[in-house]
Amino acid sequence: MSTGIGGAVFFSPIFLLGLKLEPTVAIGTALLTELFGFTSGLFAYMKAKLIDFKLGIEILMLSVPGAFIGVHLSAKFPASILKAIFSVGIIFIGIQIFTSLMFRGKS
Repeated sequence: MSTGIGGAVFFSPIFLLGLKLEPTVAIGTALLTELFGFTSGLFAYMKAKLIDFKLGIEILMLSVPGAFIGVHLSAKFPASILKAIFSVGIIFIGIQIFTSLMFRGKS
């Protein structure tokens, strides 16, 4: 949780490429893994009173409908297309993390 990389982002490539699971099974399993990690983090942040609940509700207003739309659209595309979209997303996130680490502290 402290790195900002969720279990789904970390484990999905392992499940997809390493274990050769179907995309829906791999991503679902990774999300379930992420659920347990973030739940423990949530309780720790709640205990420390570090949660901005207003911002959380605003994010949920977009992400929950987006998740339902994504689930319904995923059934209409072949697995190879979903893997390609996911791969591009992972590469983009990796580049973002890499560049933020490379240029941290430089003005």
